[in-house]
Amino acid sequence: MAATFCATHLCLPCIQRPLLRKRLAPVCLSSREASLPSKPKQAVSLTNEFWLLRHGRSKANELGIIVSLPENGLKEDYALAQEGKLQAEEAGKKLAAAIKKKDKSQIYIYCSPFSRTVETAVIAARHLGISEHDANFQIADELRERFFGSFELQSHENYVPVWTQDQASSDYQPPGDGESVAQVAARIWKLCDRIEQEHSGCTVILVSHGDTLSIAWAALTDQSLLDNRKHGLVTGEVRLLDAKTHAFREVNDLS
Repeated sequence: MAATFCATHLCLPCIQRPLLRKRLAPVCLSSREASLPSKPKQAVSLTNEFWLLRHGRSKANELGIIVSLPENGLKEDYALAQEGKLQAEEAGKKLAAAIKKKDKSQIYIYCSPFSRTVETAVIAARHLGISEHDANFQIADELRERFFGSFELQSHENYVPVWTQDQASSDYQPPGDGESVAQVAARIWKLCDRIEQEHSGCTVILVSHGDTLSIAWAALTDQSLLDNRKHGLVTGEVRLLDAKTHAFREVNDLS
């Protein structure tokens, strides 16, 4: 039977098929992307207001496994758990209350193509009056999960040795051709540079994953990539990048 979509039920195959046509880059890591520096030679002066949103608690989180390969991450099997859907709703409410712009045409949502991030973005976007079919809702492959190589579908306890190695070198790659912190930072810079060229004075919401967002935090605030894990977001967490200080603030700290 064909999948359907309605306002009260998210059917990921139905959502993702049209959205995936809006991808900004191929999923695979190109040799050019891999060779890009971890941050630009000069600090970027951001003209847009950037928010980070980590996906809600997922079925993979509940299983305690690593799902970082796109072909697995796109599956509905690893979409949001019930708790994650509630977290996404709460995140959407926080964004709606905190974002000053009321004109939705000035708000842009970019999300990873993984099922857990697409579902989070769709739920949160509703509170901003934005549909997944709107032009300002975009799938951005640069925001995909960091690939953890041979640890794919293995216990999430395998994150720990990878993060330990990351503290010694941002070029460390997990076994099985995993991605380094520097490679993830390169694709984040690539996306943000394009966003800055296309928009100015707008609100931009990046919906992504734990490692990708902690690395983005370090890269966009000109912090050491070796310390990126100090700035990790919990599931469903929202943060704002302060354009003046290049520091992220918790939504609850905003006034």
